[in-house]
Amino acid sequence: MRTADFSRILFESIQLCGLDRDEISNSTFSQIRDLASMRLRFAWEYDTFPQVIRYSEETILTDANDAPYFLLPSDCGEIFNVWEKNPITTTRNAQITFLLTSTNSDDRAYLTVAKEGTVWVEYRTKAPELHGVVWDSTTQFVAGSQTYFDAGAISGTFKPVKGKPYSGNFYKALVNNENHKPSEQPNDWAIIKIPHVFATYVTRGVYADYLRSEGQVENAKVAEQEAHAFLDEEIDKIARQQGQTRRINFINPYS
Repeated sequence: MRTADFSRILFESIQLCGLDRDEISNSTFSQIRDLASMRLRFAWEYDTFPQVIRYSEETILTDANDAPYFLLPSDCGEIFNVWEKNPITTTRNAQITFLLTSTNSDDRAYLTVAKEGTVWVEYRTKAPELHGVVWDSTTQFVAGSQTYFDAGAISGTFKPVKGKPYSGNFYKALVNNENHKPSEQPNDWAIIKIPHVFATYVTRGVYADYLRSEGQVENAKVAEQEAHAFLDEEIDKIARQQGQTRRINFINPYS
């Protein structure tokens, strides 16, 4: 998947807002981060972008009443379809209706027909949340926390470093650690990937939200329309230019 560095979103948002990219304060960084996180989730769930769709084979289980169900994948956001066979390899398939529910211990989907073995699930992954603070060598990070790190300068900074490439992104701690540089410790940190198709929309959306926070309501409305135009343009690229429409399924399959 083609991705975009968050530093690109940060810098472009700063420029659109008329702020100084060379003098980014902690409060400005936090504001852009929080606005970008909200916009990223909106874009993520706006349509069925291939970049965030996954297919997974799941084992069918039964509860105490012998009702068949499967556990939702850990990264599952919304389920679109449940199939008897792998929908990537065949169109001679059958969809299975399902009912979503949650227990105290897990999220599951009950099948409305009797079935054993496995099913294939088509789902959208969860949108990531951005909440990390700038990396510091003296900070003790616990598993699950986030940090923002510049892989180009190999340091925790959200300001450009002269003579070095800038590749700032958020990373999630996989284990408790201190002074483990995220871009150099893949076993300790996982980069939070932002699909390239969302980058311009997120930037423009942040700009609209910033204008709204400054009381520039009319200007914000114009910026909002421009932001959505960029998102719709990405949908056009996928559907019209690349011909990626959803596959036709034969309801009555045969072997």
